[in-house]
Amino acid sequence: KFSWLDNLFEYLSDSFRPIMGALLGASLFITFMALMGSMGIIGNWADSRIILPPSWQFVNLAWQCVFYFLPLLVAYNATKRLNADPWVGFSVMAVVMLPAFTELGKAAHPLALGGFKVNVVDVFGLPLTIFNYGSQVFPPLIMAAILAPLYKWLKKIISPNVQMIFVPFLTMLIMIPLTAFLIGPIGVYAGAGLANGLKAVNDVSPFIFAVLIPLLYPFMVPLGLHWPLNAVMLLNIQTLGYDYIQGPMGAWNFACFGVVGAVMVISFREKNNAMRQVSIGAFAAGILGGVSEPSLYGILLRFRRSYYRLLPGCAVGGAIIGIFDVRAEAFVFTSALTTGAMTPQLGYVLGITAAFL
Repeated sequence: KFSWLDNLFEYLSDSFRPIMGALLGASLFITFMALMGSMGIIGNWADSRIILPPSWQFVNLAWQCVFYFLPLLVAYNATKRLNADPWVGFSVMAVVMLPAFTELGKAAHPLALGGFKVNVVDVFGLPLTIFNYGSQVFPPLIMAAILAPLYKWLKKIISPNVQMIFVPFLTMLIMIPLTAFLIGPIGVYAGAGLANGLKAVNDVSPFIFAVLIPLLYPFMVPLGLHWPLNAVMLLNIQTLGYDYIQGPMGAWNFACFGVVGAVMVISFREKNNAMRQVSIGAFAAGILGGVSEPSLYGILLRFRRSYYRLLPGCAVGGAIIGIFDVRAEAFVFTSALTTGAMTPQLGYVLGITAAFL
Protein backbone atom coordinates (compact mmCIF):
# COMPACT_ATOMS: atom_id res chain seq x y z
CA LYS A 1 0.00 0.00 0.00
CA PHE A 2 2.76 2.43 0.88
CA SER A 3 5.48 1.51 -1.59
CA TRP A 4 5.91 5.17 -2.56
CA LEU A 5 6.54 6.04 1.10
CA ASP A 6 9.05 3.20 1.41
CA ASN A 7 10.84 4.44 -1.71
CA LEU A 8 10.93 7.96 -0.29
CA PHE A 9 12.40 6.74 3.00
CA GLU A 10 14.99 4.69 1.13
CA TYR A 11 15.93 7.70 -0.98
CA LEU A 12 16.29 9.90 2.12
CA SER A 13 18.14 7.25 4.09
CA ASP A 14 20.61 6.49 1.29
CA SER A 15 21.17 10.21 0.78
CA PHE A 16 22.29 10.70 4.39
CA ARG A 17 23.62 7.35 5.60
CA PRO A 18 27.12 7.71 4.02
CA ILE A 19 27.71 11.00 5.84
CA MET A 20 26.69 9.70 9.27
CA GLY A 21 30.31 9.74 10.45
CA ALA A 22 30.68 13.42 9.63
CA LEU A 23 27.31 14.25 11.20
CA LEU A 24 28.14 12.36 14.38
CA GLY A 25 31.57 13.99 14.60
CA ALA A 26 30.08 17.45 14.12
CA SER A 27 27.32 16.75 16.63
CA LEU A 28 29.88 15.92 19.33
CA PHE A 29 31.49 19.31 18.72
CA ILE A 30 28.01 20.82 19.19
CA THR A 31 27.65 18.90 22.44
CA PHE A 32 30.97 20.29 23.63
CA MET A 33 29.97 23.86 22.72
CA ALA A 34 26.62 23.42 24.50
CA LEU A 35 28.43 22.18 27.60
CA MET A 36 30.78 25.15 27.55
CA GLY A 37 27.82 27.49 27.18
CA SER A 38 25.87 25.89 30.04
CA MET A 39 28.93 26.24 32.29
CA GLY A 40 29.18 29.94 31.46
CA ILE A 41 32.63 29.60 29.89
CA ILE A 42 31.32 31.05 26.62
CA GLY A 43 28.15 32.87 25.60
CA ASN A 44 25.20 31.35 23.76
CA TRP A 45 27.25 29.82 20.94
CA ALA A 46 24.09 29.05 18.90
CA ASP A 47 22.97 32.69 18.79
CA SER A 48 24.34 34.43 15.70
CA ARG A 49 24.03 37.79 17.47
CA ILE A 50 26.73 36.82 20.01
CA ILE A 51 30.35 37.17 18.90
CA LEU A 52 32.58 34.53 20.44
CA PRO A 53 36.33 35.03 21.02
CA PRO A 54 38.43 33.99 17.99
CA SER A 55 39.59 30.77 19.67
CA TRP A 56 36.04 29.60 20.26
CA GLN A 57 34.97 30.79 16.81
CA PHE A 58 37.57 28.41 15.41
CA VAL A 59 36.20 25.52 17.51
CA ASN A 60 32.71 26.43 16.31
CA LEU A 61 33.83 25.97 12.70
CA ALA A 62 34.36 22.26 13.36
CA TRP A 63 30.63 21.57 13.34
CA GLN A 64 29.52 24.45 11.12
CA CYS A 65 31.55 23.08 8.20
CA VAL A 66 29.51 19.87 8.06
CA PHE A 67 26.10 21.45 8.40
CA TYR A 68 26.82 24.41 6.13
CA PHE A 69 28.06 22.20 3.30
CA LEU A 70 25.39 19.58 3.92
CA PRO A 71 23.70 20.43 0.57
CA LEU A 72 26.85 19.32 -1.27
CA LEU A 73 27.10 16.07 0.65
CA VAL A 74 23.40 15.36 0.12
CA ALA A 75 23.62 16.22 -3.57
CA TYR A 76 26.46 13.75 -4.05
CA ASN A 77 24.75 10.90 -2.18
CA ALA A 78 21.28 11.51 -3.63
CA THR A 79 22.62 11.58 -7.19
CA LYS A 80 24.63 8.42 -6.56
CA ARG A 81 21.54 6.74 -5.07
CA LEU A 82 19.68 7.41 -8.34
CA ASN A 83 22.51 5.90 -10.42
CA ALA A 84 23.76 9.10 -11.99
CA ASP A 85 27.25 10.65 -11.80
CA PRO A 86 27.44 11.93 -8.19
CA TRP A 87 30.14 14.47 -8.98
CA VAL A 88 27.89 16.10 -11.54
CA GLY A 89 25.18 16.48 -8.90
CA PHE A 90 27.78 17.81 -6.47
CA SER A 91 29.00 20.35 -9.03
CA VAL A 92 25.51 21.58 -9.87
CA MET A 93 24.70 22.23 -6.22
CA ALA A 94 28.11 23.80 -5.62
CA VAL A 95 27.34 26.63 -8.04
CA VAL A 96 24.68 28.18 -5.79
CA MET A 97 26.95 27.80 -2.75
CA LEU A 98 29.89 29.68 -4.22
CA PRO A 99 30.72 32.96 -2.43
CA ALA A 100 30.52 34.63 -5.85
CA PHE A 101 26.88 33.53 -6.15
CA THR A 102 26.05 35.24 -2.87
CA GLU A 103 28.04 38.29 -3.99
CA LEU A 104 25.55 38.69 -6.84
CA GLY A 105 23.16 39.88 -4.14
CA LYS A 106 25.02 43.19 -3.99
CA ALA A 107 23.60 44.04 -7.39
CA ALA A 108 20.14 42.71 -6.52
CA HIS A 109 16.96 44.66 -5.90
CA PRO A 110 14.25 43.70 -3.40
CA LEU A 111 11.07 42.16 -4.73
CA ALA A 112 7.84 41.06 -3.05
CA LEU A 113 6.86 37.61 -4.30
CA GLY A 114 3.89 35.74 -2.84
CA GLY A 115 4.20 37.55 0.48
CA PHE A 116 7.98 37.03 0.65
CA LYS A 117 10.62 39.71 0.31
CA VAL A 118 13.48 38.41 -1.82
CA ASN A 119 16.60 39.82 -3.47
CA VAL A 120 16.51 39.46 -7.24
CA VAL A 121 19.19 40.18 -9.83
CA ASP A 122 18.68 40.20 -13.60
CA VAL A 123 20.68 37.50 -15.41
CA PHE A 124 20.27 37.58 -19.18
CA GLY A 125 16.96 39.34 -18.63
CA LEU A 126 15.66 36.67 -16.24
CA PRO A 127 15.09 37.23 -12.49
CA LEU A 128 17.53 35.24 -10.36
CA THR A 129 16.66 35.00 -6.66
CA ILE A 130 19.70 35.13 -4.38
CA PHE A 131 19.65 32.95 -1.28
CA ASN A 132 22.18 31.59 1.16
CA TYR A 133 21.85 27.86 0.50
CA GLY A 134 24.05 26.77 3.40
CA SER A 135 22.41 23.93 5.40
CA GLN A 136 19.53 23.66 2.92
CA VAL A 137 18.62 20.04 2.19
CA PHE A 138 15.41 20.21 0.20
CA PRO A 139 16.97 21.84 -2.93
CA PRO A 140 19.66 19.16 -3.47
CA LEU A 141 17.11 16.37 -3.00
CA ILE A 142 14.83 17.86 -5.66
CA MET A 143 17.79 18.64 -7.92
CA ALA A 144 19.07 15.05 -7.79
CA ALA A 145 15.61 13.65 -8.48
CA ILE A 146 15.45 15.70 -11.70
CA LEU A 147 19.10 15.38 -12.68
CA ALA A 148 19.19 11.57 -12.59
CA PRO A 149 16.55 10.86 -15.29
CA LEU A 150 18.01 13.64 -17.44
CA TYR A 151 21.49 12.14 -17.10
CA LYS A 152 20.25 8.66 -18.03
CA TRP A 153 18.31 9.98 -21.02
CA LEU A 154 21.35 11.82 -22.34
CA LYS A 155 23.40 8.62 -22.05
CA LYS A 156 20.85 6.86 -24.25
CA ILE A 157 20.88 9.41 -27.06
CA ILE A 158 24.58 10.32 -27.09
CA SER A 159 27.17 8.06 -28.68
CA PRO A 160 29.30 6.10 -26.18
CA ASN A 161 32.42 7.54 -27.81
CA VAL A 162 31.68 11.05 -26.55
CA GLN A 163 29.53 10.36 -23.50
CA MET A 164 32.30 11.18 -21.04
CA ILE A 165 32.43 14.74 -22.36
CA PHE A 166 28.96 15.68 -23.49
CA VAL A 167 26.72 13.90 -20.97
CA PRO A 168 28.15 15.78 -17.95
CA PHE A 169 28.39 19.00 -19.97
CA LEU A 170 24.80 18.95 -21.18
CA THR A 171 23.52 17.85 -17.79
CA MET A 172 25.25 20.76 -16.10
CA LEU A 173 24.20 23.13 -18.88
CA ILE A 174 20.57 22.32 -18.15
CA MET A 175 20.62 21.69 -14.40
CA ILE A 176 22.73 24.64 -13.21
CA PRO A 177 20.32 27.35 -14.39
CA LEU A 178 17.33 25.16 -13.52
CA THR A 179 18.60 24.77 -9.96
CA ALA A 180 19.58 28.41 -9.53
CA PHE A 181 16.42 29.90 -11.05
CA LEU A 182 13.77 27.37 -10.05
CA ILE A 183 14.63 24.35 -7.88
CA GLY A 184 16.62 26.23 -5.22
CA PRO A 185 14.02 28.96 -4.64
CA ILE A 186 11.21 26.38 -4.55
CA GLY A 187 12.96 24.56 -1.72
CA VAL A 188 13.56 27.76 0.25
CA TYR A 189 10.04 29.06 -0.38
CA ALA A 190 8.61 25.77 0.83
CA GLY A 191 10.43 26.14 4.12
CA ALA A 192 9.50 29.81 4.55
CA GLY A 193 5.88 29.14 3.64
CA LEU A 194 5.70 26.38 6.20
CA ALA A 195 7.12 28.70 8.88
CA ASN A 196 4.47 31.34 8.15
CA GLY A 197 1.77 28.70 8.24
CA LEU A 198 2.95 27.48 11.64
CA LYS A 199 2.87 31.02 13.01
CA ALA A 200 -0.72 31.38 11.86
CA VAL A 201 -1.65 28.16 13.68
CA ASN A 202 0.06 29.35 16.86
CA ASP A 203 -1.84 32.62 16.71
CA VAL A 204 -5.12 30.69 16.58
CA SER A 205 -4.32 28.05 19.24
CA PRO A 206 -0.96 27.64 21.03
CA PHE A 207 -2.10 24.22 22.30
CA ILE A 208 -2.82 22.86 18.83
CA PHE A 209 0.48 24.33 17.68
CA ALA A 210 2.36 22.62 20.52
CA VAL A 211 0.95 19.25 19.44
CA LEU A 212 1.40 19.90 15.73
CA ILE A 213 5.06 20.95 15.82
CA PRO A 214 6.53 17.73 17.31
CA LEU A 215 4.35 15.65 14.97
CA LEU A 216 5.58 17.58 11.92
CA TYR A 217 9.26 17.73 12.84
CA PRO A 218 9.97 14.03 12.05
CA PHE A 219 8.93 14.77 8.48
CA MET A 220 10.42 18.26 8.24
CA VAL A 221 13.94 17.36 9.36
CA PRO A 222 14.68 14.81 6.57
CA LEU A 223 13.60 17.38 3.98
CA GLY A 224 15.59 20.20 5.55
CA LEU A 225 12.43 22.24 6.15
CA HIS A 226 13.33 22.77 9.80
CA TRP A 227 16.37 24.94 9.05
CA PRO A 228 14.38 28.08 8.09
CA LEU A 229 12.61 27.89 11.44
CA ASN A 230 15.89 28.78 13.20
CA ALA A 231 15.67 32.25 11.66
CA VAL A 232 12.04 32.48 12.78
CA MET A 233 13.06 31.54 16.34
CA LEU A 234 15.69 34.28 16.46
CA LEU A 235 13.25 36.79 14.98
CA ASN A 236 10.66 35.89 17.60
CA ILE A 237 13.15 36.45 20.41
CA GLN A 238 14.22 39.78 18.93
CA THR A 239 10.68 41.08 18.36
CA LEU A 240 8.57 39.31 21.00
CA GLY A 241 11.19 38.63 23.67
CA TYR A 242 10.37 34.91 23.55
CA ASP A 243 9.95 32.06 21.07
CA TYR A 244 7.00 29.66 20.82
CA ILE A 245 8.63 27.00 18.57
CA GLN A 246 11.50 25.68 20.67
CA GLY A 247 9.35 24.41 23.54
CA PRO A 248 7.18 22.09 21.40
CA MET A 249 10.26 21.18 19.37
CA GLY A 250 11.72 19.74 22.58
CA ALA A 251 8.94 17.11 22.60
CA TRP A 252 10.10 15.86 19.18
CA ASN A 253 13.72 15.84 20.24
CA PHE A 254 13.17 13.87 23.43
CA ALA A 255 10.74 11.43 21.80
CA CYS A 256 13.50 10.85 19.26
CA PHE A 257 16.12 10.43 21.99
CA GLY A 258 13.82 8.06 23.87
CA VAL A 259 13.60 5.75 20.87
CA VAL A 260 17.36 5.90 20.37
CA GLY A 261 17.92 5.23 24.05
CA ALA A 262 15.79 2.09 23.74
CA VAL A 263 17.78 1.03 20.68
CA MET A 264 20.98 1.56 22.68
CA VAL A 265 19.71 -0.70 25.48
CA ILE A 266 18.73 -3.38 22.95
CA SER A 267 22.12 -3.13 21.23
CA PHE A 268 23.86 -3.84 24.55
CA ARG A 269 21.52 -6.72 25.30
CA GLU A 270 22.01 -8.29 21.88
CA LYS A 271 25.73 -7.44 21.77
CA ASN A 272 25.34 -5.60 18.45
CA ASN A 273 28.60 -3.62 18.31
CA ALA A 274 27.77 -1.66 15.15
CA MET A 275 24.42 -0.43 16.42
CA ARG A 276 25.88 0.16 19.87
CA GLN A 277 28.39 2.63 18.45
CA VAL A 278 25.77 4.48 16.40
CA SER A 279 23.19 4.60 19.20
CA ILE A 280 25.66 5.75 21.88
CA GLY A 281 26.92 8.60 19.71
CA ALA A 282 23.43 9.62 18.63
CA PHE A 283 22.05 9.42 22.17
CA ALA A 284 24.89 11.49 23.64
CA ALA A 285 24.63 14.08 20.88
CA GLY A 286 20.89 14.30 21.49
CA ILE A 287 20.66 14.42 25.25
CA LEU A 288 23.68 16.71 25.72
CA GLY A 289 23.66 18.67 22.46
CA GLY A 290 20.02 18.65 21.39
CA VAL A 291 20.96 17.41 17.90
CA SER A 292 18.44 15.01 16.36
CA GLU A 293 20.09 14.44 12.97
CA PRO A 294 22.42 11.61 14.12
CA SER A 295 19.44 9.80 15.64
CA LEU A 296 17.29 10.41 12.59
CA TYR A 297 19.77 9.47 9.88
CA GLY A 298 21.59 6.79 11.85
CA ILE A 299 18.63 4.88 13.23
CA LEU A 300 15.11 6.16 12.64
CA LEU A 301 15.20 6.39 8.84
CA ARG A 302 16.96 3.05 8.64
CA PHE A 303 14.44 1.22 10.82
CA ARG A 304 11.01 2.52 9.92
CA ARG A 305 9.10 0.90 12.77
CA SER A 306 11.19 2.87 15.23
CA TYR A 307 10.45 5.97 13.17
CA TYR A 308 6.70 5.50 13.43
CA ARG A 309 6.86 4.64 17.13
CA LEU A 310 8.27 8.00 18.16
CA LEU A 311 5.07 9.79 17.04
CA PRO A 312 3.02 8.96 20.19
CA GLY A 313 5.80 10.45 22.31
CA CYS A 314 5.74 13.57 20.15
CA ALA A 315 1.98 13.94 20.63
CA VAL A 316 1.96 13.34 24.40
CA GLY A 317 4.96 15.57 25.09
CA GLY A 318 3.61 18.30 22.85
CA ALA A 319 0.21 18.20 24.57
CA ILE A 320 1.78 18.66 28.02
CA ILE A 321 3.99 21.50 26.77
CA GLY A 322 0.92 23.06 25.15
CA ILE A 323 -1.05 22.90 28.39
CA PHE A 324 1.70 24.83 30.18
CA ASP A 325 2.17 27.17 27.17
CA VAL A 326 5.97 26.73 27.35
CA ARG A 327 8.06 29.49 25.78
CA ALA A 328 11.79 29.88 25.21
CA GLU A 329 13.55 33.02 26.42
CA ALA A 330 16.71 32.35 24.38
CA PHE A 331 17.72 30.55 21.22
CA VAL A 332 19.09 27.17 22.32
CA PHE A 333 19.33 23.58 21.15
CA THR A 334 16.68 21.68 23.12
CA SER A 335 18.81 19.35 25.22
CA ALA A 336 19.01 18.33 28.87
CA LEU A 337 21.51 21.17 29.39
CA THR A 338 19.22 23.95 28.14
CA THR A 339 16.02 23.42 30.12
CA GLY A 340 16.73 26.65 32.00
CA ALA A 341 15.88 28.68 28.90
CA MET A 342 12.23 27.50 29.01
CA THR A 343 9.37 29.11 30.93
CA PRO A 344 7.71 27.57 32.90
CA GLN A 345 10.56 25.15 33.37
CA LEU A 346 8.49 22.58 35.27
CA GLY A 347 5.99 22.26 32.42
CA TYR A 348 8.79 21.83 29.90
CA VAL A 349 10.55 19.15 31.98
CA LEU A 350 7.28 17.24 32.40
CA GLY A 351 6.64 17.43 28.65
CA ILE A 352 10.05 16.23 27.49
CA THR A 353 10.11 13.50 30.16
CA ALA A 354 6.77 12.17 28.97
CA ALA A 355 7.94 12.33 25.36
CA PHE A 356 11.15 10.49 26.22
CA LEU A 357 9.38 7.72 28.15
